Amino acid sequence: MQAIIEQFLQEQFNQFSPIDVKDLTFSWEMHKYCERNACGKYNTNWMCPPGIGDLKPLISRYKSFQKGYLFNLVIPLSDAFNYEEMEQGRKVMEAKLKTLRKTLKTLPFAIIGVGSCSICPSCTYPDNPCRKPEEATPSMEAVGIDVYQLASKAGLKYYHGPSTVTYFAMVLL
Repeated sequence: MQAIIEQFLQEQFNQFSPIDVKDLTFSWEMHKYCERNACGKYNTNWMCPPGIGDLKPLISRYKSFQKGYLFNLVIPLSDAFNYEEMEQGRKVMEAKLKTLRKTLKTLPFAIIGVGSCSICPSCTYPDNPCRKPEEATPSMEAVGIDVYQLASKAGLKYYHGPSTVTYFAMVLL
């Protein structure tokens, strides 16, 4: 199965690197960074703070996996501030994560994705439970992972030039 996963990652993403789950660092400070609401998603959905809840059970779950892969998708932009192209690229990344989820359906796995969850057109947060908890994916920042630091540790390029946006995600197995 490892060969199938690596082939999928190689074909679908720009870069990938195996990671040892023991080396993952979860920072409460990174999680708190979300409170600054730079992305505008704080307190708006189940996969971002505070909706994501207590990180301790999530971190315990993630640390129960043996290995993982960090990977990225580089999206070229017509200009560095083209938000529509950034969002379009994010949707491409989410579609690829959905395909990865289907590929792994028979295995125990966790996917930690990019940005806030946007599976549903409107989130039920905070009035009703998540409609699709099996598909909902928190971002690495929301669970306290410093993406820049992890990418550097994994040997993946974080910045690909002024007219690009790079989306990172991770799968744990």
